[in-house]
Amino acid sequence: MKKMIKTLALSFGLLMATALVQPVQPAQAAIQRSSDFSQGNTIGVGLFGLSYDYGVGPFSIGAAFSSDAIYSFASGNRLRPGLRAMWRFMEIDGLSAGVLAGVQYDPGTPGGRAYLTPDLGVGMAYNFKIFDLPTALRLNLTLALSSSSTGYYFGSYPTSNSNVDEPSPNFFQRLSIGPMSSLELAFMPSPNFEITLGGGTWLGMRLKI
Repeated sequence: MKKMIKTLALSFGLLMATALVQPVQPAQAAIQRSSDFSQGNTIGVGLFGLSYDYGVGPFSIGAAFSSDAIYSFASGNRLRPGLRAMWRFMEIDGLSAGVLAGVQYDPGTPGGRAYLTPDLGVGMAYNFKIFDLPTALRLNLTLALSSSSTGYYFGSYPTSNSNVDEPSPNFFQRLSIGPMSSLELAFMPSPNFEITLGGGTWLGMRLKI
């Protein structure tokens, strides 16, 4: 158990260190999809978005919508839709791991470009109990390789400087933490209901149907 917690802590430290040297993608996951996912339908609701996923065997596929802030839905701020899939390749004594991949679309703001950002990485989850309450610590770490420093151009609005040539980014400028990278702590008061902290949305809940 101590070894697993140290591994998760080290991975989180690496994630934070990388974020310090390379800006994190602005499009954050709405509700994290983790390697210990349940079978069937799952709905996630959070302060910054919502998600739906379906799990069957070791595979999961779903969609998510995220926004910038708690007031985004009411203020008309843009939503970022995304698709994601996960394959769980390990599940032993409360520890699970999987490969996840996804793509997220950012429509951008008027006068700016829209972006399509794919990412690929791994997810780990460790299930344990705190005062007999089922709890899970989950970490997703993905990388995105974009055609620019912020994402793949996917159409644009007219701009006054649209004809200005921009220098081509190098490999390291294109490589960044992917939008599905997140850390989550989940409390499970019942088998079909979770209260989550983190996971791309600060505070949320997950319903298993």
